[in-house]
Amino acid sequence: MQVLDDRIHGRAGNPAVLAALEQLVSAQARVRVAGPDVMWQQAQQVTQAFHGVRRQLQGPRGWMPVAGQVWIGMVQSVTGPQDQFVVAAAKVLDDPDQ
Repeated sequence: MQVLDDRIHGRAGNPAVLAALEQLVSAQARVRVAGPDVMWQQAQQVTQAFHGVRRQLQGPRGWMPVAGQVWIGMVQSVTGPQDQFVVAAAKVLDDPDQ
């Protein structure tokens, strides 16, 4: 979420967001190879949520400022799937044979 906070407060630009997306896609691929399908599906949801935020931030004239309440909703749209991924990962690690 740091990259989103940096972007919204003018401390980062398009390259930072794109780098974060590349890292998410790379992590998602590693989960696909190493983890069970349920974890890959969870990883996809996190990546898709981040893509959605990027689309909202990147308007027709470049990166757009976002009002506080809108920003809170955007952050929650990513942290929700991220939290679900962490919970699912903990369950898999606790009981890999589920």
